[in-house]
Amino acid sequence: MLVLRKLIFYIFLIIYLIACPLIVLYAFGFIFKPDAQEPIIKTGLIYLSTVPPGASIYLNGEPTKLKTPSSLQELDPADYAIKLSMDNYLDWSHDIAVAPNKASVFDKILLIPKKREPKILLNEKFENLIPLTGVDFFVLRKSPALKDWVIYYWKDDKQYPLLGEGLDYGNMTVSAVHTIDKSPGMLFYLNSGTGRRYLYVEPDRDKPFIKDITELFTTAPEKIAWDPSQPRQIFTFQKGYLNMIDIINEAVYPRYITDVTGFGFLDKKIYVLGNDYALTRTNLDKGSAEVLLDDKHIGEALFAGKGFFKILPVVEDIILFITEKGELITNHLPYRFTDDGVEGSSFYEKNRRLLLWEKKRVGIVDFLTEVIEGITFEKGPELLWVDVKAGNIEQAFWVYEDSHILFRDKAQAWLIEMEETGRPHLDALIKVRANSSLFYAENTGTLYYLDSASSKLYSLDIIGQKPLQEKEARDKKKEKMKDRLEQEQ
Repeated sequence: MLVLRKLIFYIFLIIYLIACPLIVLYAFGFIFKPDAQEPIIKTGLIYLSTVPPGASIYLNGEPTKLKTPSSLQELDPADYAIKLSMDNYLDWSHDIAVAPNKASVFDKILLIPKKREPKILLNEKFENLIPLTGVDFFVLRKSPALKDWVIYYWKDDKQYPLLGEGLDYGNMTVSAVHTIDKSPGMLFYLNSGTGRRYLYVEPDRDKPFIKDITELFTTAPEKIAWDPSQPRQIFTFQKGYLNMIDIINEAVYPRYITDVTGFGFLDKKIYVLGNDYALTRTNLDKGSAEVLLDDKHIGEALFAGKGFFKILPVVEDIILFITEKGELITNHLPYRFTDDGVEGSSFYEKNRRLLLWEKKRVGIVDFLTEVIEGITFEKGPELLWVDVKAGNIEQAFWVYEDSHILFRDKAQAWLIEMEETGRPHLDALIKVRANSSLFYAENTGTLYYLDSASSKLYSLDIIGQKPLQEKEARDKKKEKMKDRLEQEQ
């Protein structure tokens, strides 16, 4: 009996000595494969989440019992063919690399419906849609006559005439309209019997603000801009100087700032690049001047001989400088990102990512992952180009935070799913009216456009309300947790 008890004890001891290390290794993400060349392997995982949720997960062609959102765990380091399948949606497939002790996260996968369901909003024909970013409306044009322009408030799906009743400008035609991101103000160039007129309009459901400011333009401007938070103070550029137009007081301040080769605005401050290539930042009243760049050698190397610069301070520490031919320079190394061709840009502030586009491709600069390597040389953010084989990209938007890109190539709208590995997913969305623009509302995940066949206003849900509401709830929870941790510290 004693011998039997000793035998049992030693058997359990051996099992413990073998199993305990394996359990510890497993807890730290290792697995033991005695027949492999390297018997102890560090594993990784793949996390998958879709909109809508509930897609079946296939691994290397074999079905699993999992549905999104789920994790595929204890995976050997290798490449895996992943497919997601769901009724009434196109299959999503991607080759995903798994690295030791790493999680490959795909948490913003948008499944594309097999049959799209656009919604008609207005049963009238329009010539064009004029998007305004950062406000709750866009503009629709039935004809060049100003009386045929309407404002569409996308939050409550209602339209209102651009102008109030009884105004004399309705029969005048619009030759151009100038807008600024995140500003409700619009400056119309009108054709009248007495020549060009300048009409400033801030749309409103009940009583729009309308002001004829023609007499305040003492000379034809080359460039026009204003601070989004101060839209009734307009700055015009001509012959190397800035005039300031005060709409409320009906005053013009000629040569308000001189020796100018570029300007822009952020948070009630004006950024000015001088003819000596020094960069300054001041209040709109020219008070509290601050020099941001006074190194003559750097200034000349970056800006000399380039002509006028459009300055876009997207946040306080990231400033974009764009030339007439589309050269992009920033205040971050390597300073010059493109030599020409940039058509437009959009900045996602939360993750500090810049989206820019040329006619045939889109690009991304990730300022959040900026690193400094070594002692002597700094390595700044890199520009990643995505070749979408487009013909003429005219608009692009971030979608679902910065996980997707929506862009318009001529009369076709496309959606790109950006991935860290492999080629991006590219899906054709809808055809739009030729020479008309898109409007995308990130708050609701909805795309607005003029239908290619009927020229009527339609909308298409790209994401849907539920995932956006869930995202908002998660963000609020994270903010509360962050606030609580800061209070405890």
